[in-house]
Amino acid sequence: MGKKEEILDILPKDAGDLFMRCDLDFSLLQEIRMRAGQPLQILYQGQKWFLSRKGTRQKTFHDAFYVTERILKETLNYIAEYSI
Repeated sequence: MGKKEEILDILPKDAGDLFMRCDLDFSLLQEIRMRAGQPLQILYQGQKWFLSRKGTRQKTFHDAFYVTERILKETLNYIAEYSI
């Protein structure tokens, strides 16, 4: 399984769909930052980026994809395989 598939397997559908729309080389993706009520942020090739709702990388959080509490809970459940 590649890095892209590993990431998509632990994300809820809406967040996974966002990453599917992104033009990213997943081998260069270093970190995904998710905080409830905050824009989704990634560390990609050593630089911080926000992801827009359209899946584009941008330096500002204008039109960014915001992480909800539901997305965080679902992600944590997928990571822990519902054993929390």
